[in-house]
Amino acid sequence: MTYKVLSTAVSEAGGLGMIGCGTMNPGGAEQNILETKEMTRQPYSHEWHNARIYIRHDEAQ
Repeated sequence: MTYKVLSTAVSEAGGLGMIGCGTMNPGGAEQNILETKEMTRQPYSHEWHNARIYIRHDEAQ
């Protein structure tokens, strides 16, 4: 089950659905957040507690 499906189901059931973004890259997090926004009008949340900094492979020395 994907983050967006689970967080939407929890929100639709009356809870606060959460998307754990700490292990996602910024593009993946943005995609999950925007798709969740399209799937529900109920409140949901996202967390960045363990967010990591990603460096493009070609930029790493």
